[in-house]
Amino acid sequence: MNLEKKNKFLIKKASGEIWCFYIKDKSIYYKENYNNLLEQEIKLIDKIKDYDVSLDSEDNIHLTCITNKEEICYFTYLNNEWRKNIIKNITSKQNSIDCINIIIINTIVHILYSLKNTLNNKLVKIVHLYNNGNTWRQSYSQSVSSMKNKVPYLIDYSINGDIFLIYNIIKNRKYEFYINIYCNNLKKWKIPIKIDLDKENIEIKNFFIDSKNNINIIYNCEDNTEYLFHAIKNSEDLSKSGSLSKKNKWEKNEIAKSEECIEYKIFEIESKLCLIWKVNDYIHYKLYDVYNKDWENDRIVNIQDNYNIYYKGNIYKHKNITKYINTFGTIKDNNVYLAGVDELKTNESHIELEELEINKNNVDKDNIVEENNNKLDYSCNNRKSELLIDESNYYRGNKNNLEYKQEKKLFTKIKNYLKI
Repeated sequence: MNLEKKNKFLIKKASGEIWCFYIKDKSIYYKENYNNLLEQEIKLIDKIKDYDVSLDSEDNIHLTCITNKEEICYFTYLNNEWRKNIIKNITSKQNSIDCINIIIINTIVHILYSLKNTLNNKLVKIVHLYNNGNTWRQSYSQSVSSMKNKVPYLIDYSINGDIFLIYNIIKNRKYEFYINIYCNNLKKWKIPIKIDLDKENIEIKNFFIDSKNNINIIYNCEDNTEYLFHAIKNSEDLSKSGSLSKKNKWEKNEIAKSEECIEYKIFEIESKLCLIWKVNDYIHYKLYDVYNKDWENDRIVNIQDNYNIYYKGNIYKHKNITKYINTFGTIKDNNVYLAGVDELKTNESHIELEELEINKNNVDKDNIVEENNNKLDYSCNNRKSELLIDESNYYRGNKNNLEYKQEKKLFTKIKNYLKI
């Protein structure tokens, strides 16, 4: 797992503070920028395997991580100080914690992680912990099929506070996809439901719960690997018993040419979904109107020196964010550009934009790369995103140093540009 190139976050608090979390030498570091004053980097914890960061409704930062000692640590930043708790310690050498996620619903902190058994690498257990006060409890444990170099589950949440999991299970030597939902009102998990898209041997790339509580699944299938498909179904079609309503089937659309890429990102901003992926140095994206249920034409953007960007906050440049922004972008000449979010300016010569209409009758089949059937195409090495600023620019010397002044100037530009 290349931690140096993943797991970097940009957190914009309502107070105006910008927090940057990143990995260096397998340790978590962070920097804070407030009132254009740049703080020096601070090490939070040594020797970690994976981590995730979240922001609660009261502007408090929460961070959880897996250490090399197989511990799950939970940090909160309250009253200008970090508080650390070890909430899980795996003592058996036969078990190993792999991936971890943190989601905060109201005042309840949810942590989900995968637990592998070194003696049986075909199965992985998904574990759900939650905290409502000072006590951590476990409410869910599900064994799923292990996939090499893939995370064992995909996760998202709705604006109502329900948590959604998608994972694989092997039955009759075939992979089947299931969805399970943690109901926030009932405070319990429903019965797992098989995802039936009327196709066998599908491969789910990613999924997203939009502001209308629709489940949006991006996938392709073995009998038509040339194209990417979008399946949508309202989560309310899941009955109280947890079964799928037979009356309302999945709405399915062919939306794009399937590409060989590491990850398909998806997020929502101002009632539009953005599906985005990168092929070589070109960023592809499509917008989907949640209300009109209509996909716009493909766009391809060529951005020099682009980064993976994971932005968490309530607002981005006066635009309301439903949950988060997970995209690609760049900073140049005092401009911040997020693909799928920002409009291009005529003076941005370093960015080239091209609109493409999909020609379904003219597909270069030689460029289609067949992938293994029914694998979660969401690499554990790439599932978290990179920070807006390359960590190589971080200052490590005297404040009077020219590098510090230049870095402070860059940070100030970013803050002013993101300022509400």
